[in-house]
Amino acid sequence: MKNSKLYNLYNLLTQKEKKKFARWLEFELNGSKPELLLFRKYLDQDAERMTIWKGLFPGEAFNDAKFRNRIKLLHEYLEEFILIIYVRKQKERKGLFFLLAISERNPSHEYFSKALKKAQKKLNDEGIWDDQYYYIQYRINLMENQFAYQNQDKAQLKMAQNVNDSFDSYFIMAKLKLALMNRSYKRKNLHISTRFLEPISEEMKSGSEFANQPPVQMSFLTYKLLEGGEPDEAQKLRDYMKEYDHLITPSNYGIMYNILLNFYIRKINRGYEGKLYSTIFDLYIDGIERGILMTNGFLPAQHVANLVKIGIAAGEFKKAREYLSFLAAKVPPHLQEDVLKFNKALILFEEKKFREASNLIVQKGSGFKIDIMEIQARYLVLKCNYELGIPIETSEVDNISRALKRRDQIPIDAKKNYRKRFKYFKKLIRAFSEEDYQSLWEELQKEDVFGDKKWILEKIQSKIPQQGTFD
Repeated sequence: MKNSKLYNLYNLLTQKEKKKFARWLEFELNGSKPELLLFRKYLDQDAERMTIWKGLFPGEAFNDAKFRNRIKLLHEYLEEFILIIYVRKQKERKGLFFLLAISERNPSHEYFSKALKKAQKKLNDEGIWDDQYYYIQYRINLMENQFAYQNQDKAQLKMAQNVNDSFDSYFIMAKLKLALMNRSYKRKNLHISTRFLEPISEEMKSGSEFANQPPVQMSFLTYKLLEGGEPDEAQKLRDYMKEYDHLITPSNYGIMYNILLNFYIRKINRGYEGKLYSTIFDLYIDGIERGILMTNGFLPAQHVANLVKIGIAAGEFKKAREYLSFLAAKVPPHLQEDVLKFNKALILFEEKKFREASNLIVQKGSGFKIDIMEIQARYLVLKCNYELGIPIETSEVDNISRALKRRDQIPIDAKKNYRKRFKYFKKLIRAFSEEDYQSLWEELQKEDVFGDKKWILEKIQSKIPQQGTFD
């Protein structure tokens, strides 16, 4: 038996695991096939084939087929035991393995959806992103979507089913979920999600009879926007989403919606010359009406700030002001005044109405109820003072920095961004000579993009115009 597959696999176990295997095997067999228990003991002794046969079946002539059958059975039990040991050791993934098991029974059960969210949040917090994680997530999402489609009537289901492996709509959408998740968390292993999706592009070109199915087209367009995409593809996806709304589960609609919205925002932030701001506002309205952007029936204040910043980036100050008035009424009532005043101040600042912007914040009197908005408002006043030529002490920046540190509700990434802003703003107000500005310019060139980098570079350029562009 030495060097056989069974013998080599068995000896991968530790001594402790071999004892556990013996107890587990006895329990599994429950009195049947007693020769397998004896066979396992012979593996510990490194016995020869004939010795094992005589021990298992004394007085019986050797039967090669029967002996191989017992080897095969024991090998299968041993494989199963090794898998169980593996799952037990995967503490951080136990939740996902369990969800995978129960989702095959009934993924619509309330228990499953709650447990899934809990397990996924834990994994996301721990940052476990490997092939195994994505495969399990894919399987779970696939089963969720299958169940959702099976609960639609047969007429609606016709376009989503009877599609081959490559173009089964819920199969593709499950893959898209993984791709979006991967990019949302900005992990380095983008090859994992890309591997799920690359074959779609090739097969779409093959002229398959299923390629023009609306669910497939929507999935493919969503994928293209995820990878870059063009405005005409985005418009085509919007048209599909309106026309075939009844074929899209709420979960999948939310995925396509977020990819579409982020696509338009990227275009504006990168200087696209087309008029997209009204399109983005229309998407916001759709997100509000469908509840995609809402939390407990209200629009989070951050969404309002985002839309205002997008309008500023697009140079649409008038529309930004109009949209602000509409959206501010959707946030919780106790935050509406803060949201209105702060975002109006942002628009005034970008319109170079620095005194009006500063007065709007200062005259408010009491602080802002949202922690991050309070920090942003105080910092905006300092920027207004800089633009107005009012002297600023570094201690004023330090005071805001200490306040930022005390605000536990502000996300870590936001704190890091503002600490960097404060760092370079302090260097800006300390700079006096051309050498100071030149040194700060060179230091900023080495930094990745962060809030206010462009604005600080503009201020430096106004002091040393021969420096050139900052784009």
